[in-house]
Amino acid sequence: MIALAGLAAIMALGTAVGGWWTVPVVGLAAGAAGVSSRPVRVAAAAGLLAWAALLAWRATGGPVGDLAALLGDVMGLPVPAVLAATLILPALLGGAAAGVGAGLRARDQGEAGGRRR
Repeated sequence: MIALAGLAAIMALGTAVGGWWTVPVVGLAAGAAGVSSRPVRVAAAAGLLAWAALLAWRATGGPVGDLAALLGDVMGLPVPAVLAATLILPALLGGAAAGVGAGLRARDQGEAGGRRR
């Protein structure tokens, strides 16, 4: 639970300061560092929570609903689908990157143990 909250906070801050690409960078680092026994799930949930928090924060001071409605009209989707896609993207980015990081960690641990593939 602490890993989830910490990763979500880092992803939210990183996104606010540096942009969307910080989500997969943090996910990759989390997977490689082994911050959880389930790094893909934790990083995916953290990405979703981070962007949900940012979306809620921006909604208090801006026309997020109007923008979602406009995008929905352009794409032919209902507003909930636009908002869901907005939250699914960081979950996929963070989870996939954490999977790569966990794979690299497992490979390195296997090589350190003397096993060869």
